[in-house]
Amino acid sequence: MELCNGSHHRSLPANFCTRIRLTARKVAAGARFLLTQTIFDPYLPVRFPAAFQEITGGPLSVPIVWGVPILCKEGLVLGEVPAAWKTDLEAGRPAKTSLWNSFEQLRQYKTVRGLYVVAPILKGAPATYDSVGRFLARLNRS
Repeated sequence: MELCNGSHHRSLPANFCTRIRLTARKVAAGARFLLTQTIFDPYLPVRFPAAFQEITGGPLSVPIVWGVPILCKEGLVLGEVPAAWKTDLEAGRPAKTSLWNSFEQLRQYKTVRGLYVVAPILKGAPATYDSVGRFLARLNRS
């Protein structure tokens, strides 16, 4: 049996240096990959490894698996939602176009070695995976 020797990594706050030093300690302690919470900044997968190299003096030696959210109006949100996504949600439209564009952009970066789709989290109800299924079906068609 292979163990999943990874580490959870919060989406980065304004204090990049603190998060990067924490990440360096996690890697030094043996983490083989990092798993983020949902991210809304499509440039984070480029900025973070570059900042890691600048601050620590060496490249990030483990892959990061970036969380890509599917949001719905009634759902809980972890992180800072971009204005365009908020507009869609407030109008009752799922933020699918914004999600798709963000996902497509993330897939283009050489620094992105893994993505996972986070299902909507509904208040007082289990996560809904129908939207993840539809998203993955679209991904398979592209």
